[in-house]
Amino acid sequence: MSLFFLFLGYLVGSLPFSIWITRYVKHVDVRDSGSGHATTTNTIRQAGFGWGALVLVLDIAKGFIPTYLAVSQDGIPAYIIVLTAAFAVIGHCWPLFAQFRGGMGLATAGGSFLAVNPLTFLISLGLLILLVLVYFGYQTVISIPHLAAKSRTDRLQDTLFGAFLGALNGYLVAGTILYYMFVADYPFETVISKPTDPGILTTVNQMMQYMPPTLLGEPGIYFAIILAFVFVLVVYI
Repeated sequence: MSLFFLFLGYLVGSLPFSIWITRYVKHVDVRDSGSGHATTTNTIRQAGFGWGALVLVLDIAKGFIPTYLAVSQDGIPAYIIVLTAAFAVIGHCWPLFAQFRGGMGLATAGGSFLAVNPLTFLISLGLLILLVLVYFGYQTVISIPHLAAKSRTDRLQDTLFGAFLGALNGYLVAGTILYYMFVADYPFETVISKPTDPGILTTVNQMMQYMPPTLLGEPGIYFAIILAFVFVLVVYI
């Protein structure tokens, strides 16, 4: 039964809505121009904002539906939910029904986050908006000659954005590690030991309320960490 959700995730993720819609509206393959990917932004460039918005909703649904069905099953392991979401994204990026040439997977991943934890989805959406603003701000500068001299501003922008993502990744990764070490009663005392001072111990107990696993829950925290790394890869690699 568990393997069914992985199979379902890949098949649903493989539905190339941007390709079908752009071909229907403009009689072209969305991948033949623009970024070369079957994405919402490329659909907007070729078919207009309205059709692009429809593609966005459908791509989000591709991640939401299989993941939500997996989450709704009683007793299903958390790793199956994560793998179902991952296979939906894999299907979007390498679709069975479009010669394995798809999109970037961000909208489909967002749909998976929405099914698991709406808070994670809102965080993902905020990061996506920030990424879009930074990307288009950068594109504007390099495309207008008289703005090219603002390279220092670009470097500062990249530095600040990198610092933000680095801090977010640090919070997600380090906070998660600290939380689970706290729950396990500090099993690796050679690395970090349990506080013996009552005041410090009380402070640590209070801090655990603000650690990522407490705020996002499981498996939402896993999705958040993966998403943060994806943004670093997309922006800087």
